[in-house]
Amino acid sequence: MIQFYALDDQIKSEKDLKREIVFNLMTNVVLTSELYFLVYNLQNLANEHDIKQLKRLLSDKPFLENYLSFQILNVAPNFQFDWNQRLKFKKLDNTGEPSVLEPYALTIEALQKISRTESPMGKLDLVYTCCTAKVVEDISQFWKQYDIPSKKLAIDTDNLQGIVIYVVSRMNCPQVLSEVNMCQAFLPPAVRKSSRFIYLEMISAACSFVLEQGAKRDKLMKQKKRKSDVDENRLAFNKSICDEDEEAAEMTTSPQFNSGTAATEPVEVEFVRSNSFDMKEENTLGDFMQRRQTVQKQ
Repeated sequence: MIQFYALDDQIKSEKDLKREIVFNLMTNVVLTSELYFLVYNLQNLANEHDIKQLKRLLSDKPFLENYLSFQILNVAPNFQFDWNQRLKFKKLDNTGEPSVLEPYALTIEALQKISRTESPMGKLDLVYTCCTAKVVEDISQFWKQYDIPSKKLAIDTDNLQGIVIYVVSRMNCPQVLSEVNMCQAFLPPAVRKSSRFIYLEMISAACSFVLEQGAKRDKLMKQKKRKSDVDENRLAFNKSICDEDEEAAEMTTSPQFNSGTAATEPVEVEFVRSNSFDMKEENTLGDFMQRRQTVQKQ
């Protein structure tokens, strides 16, 4: 621990150094066993939504391949564990067959131990080791049988961030978000200003990037589903119109429709009034007029 602080130039006085070390020692002594798991569970509850989202996304292989591949993350070809890339360089003699390794398998295996480390300083030291020594070891193992200049394997910050995102997305440990928050909450101020803390921030940025990519994918899927529903409704409406038109056409061309045409056309009916009816009508009218005159006289 003292060696760690000696690497940091943020602590200017011996008094500050002692205070930071005492703070760290007390944290390591107090934050253990039941108290550690209590605080850890509280962190999980505080980040419950994001952890559920990470769990869903990290188990979605199509999402990982389409949104978190080396190409999407802009990782340089020499760090993509591409077997075809090695063919561009001369193979060293007497090196045997190349070993089959998953990309950054050693780094992923080492970083998964962060859940079994209680000390915040221990977590930070593990993250630092994974992002530096383990990443370099993985790349060296991949290229050890080929004659490639060392400068082509120098990792800059942009490539390292892409590699860290890839590692976080493949380690299948969504609780890493709570681990990062634990470190940020309990590490002393001077440590948070140290160079090692940058690697912890890379882990945090990797979690945020995965969530952002997941939200982008979900939004696109909703838009496609909405468009698909609109197209299906439009097709169903057009089909119903076509069916109605076909039914109407069948009715106009069917024999039954033609045979029943005469019955539906208006028929002129000729009414012939008989003489007896006319005489009866006239007699009735005459009688009515005669009775009316009689009444008026009275």
